[in-house]
Amino acid sequence: MVRSPCGNQVLIPEGQAITRTQIVLDPGHGGRKDPGAVSKTGLKESDINLSIALATQLELSRLNINSVLTRTGDYPTLINIRALLADALSADALISIHHNSPSANPSSTPGAEVYVQSTSARSQRLGALVYEKTFDYLASIENISWVSRSDAGVIQVLNSQGSDAYGMIRRPTTPSILLELGYLSNPQEAELMTTDTYVKNISKAIAAGAQSFLTTDNTVSDSANKVRIYNPGPGLSSRSCDDALAMP
Repeated sequence: MVRSPCGNQVLIPEGQAITRTQIVLDPGHGGRKDPGAVSKTGLKESDINLSIALATQLELSRLNINSVLTRTGDYPTLINIRALLADALSADALISIHHNSPSANPSSTPGAEVYVQSTSARSQRLGALVYEKTFDYLASIENISWVSRSDAGVIQVLNSQGSDAYGMIRRPTTPSILLELGYLSNPQEAELMTTDTYVKNISKAIAAGAQSFLTTDNTVSDSANKVRIYNPGPGLSSRSCDDALAMP
């Protein structure tokens, strides 16, 4: 018996057990009821998140790093199920991949953000390493009118009670981070996200940051001491999650 994407117990008559897993990649959102942000041209966050997660898995494989995805298609998965997968697999890290909305203020630099666990030095180190690689790639792109919040960077996002606000950060004991790589609500960034070049290079940057976390003692100067207070909505509920859609 295994847990389905919607949290139900399901009998799987055959399959291969997952053994050693170093990185769990979480393509944020998924399914008809949870597409995430949507650009003016109809690009769904859930689709671009999955494309990048799959490409990152390929890059990690080339680096001899084992990884597992929390979803492999466009179907719904509950936050508590995907958040606890890394713990169940005793993974070294969980990386949740997202894109932001609504648009922030115009900026001369990319508005990428990485959310880290407030009580985990390892999460904060992972976040800083991945942020450095992803930001450097984005900043190398010319002729983009970026948008950004003033506190963009490596951030602890806390709710009004002082706990990590996002379930993908709060629930796992595994060192976990959540990436907001850019703004789908910004037309220039959304156009960039449709290109194979973006998917390939941002995936290489994520994989490089993960490799540095796993194989070195490297640190970067961002101390992840910026704090933002935010109370997210409830997200996809168990009543809205349909295993007939989640298990194609």
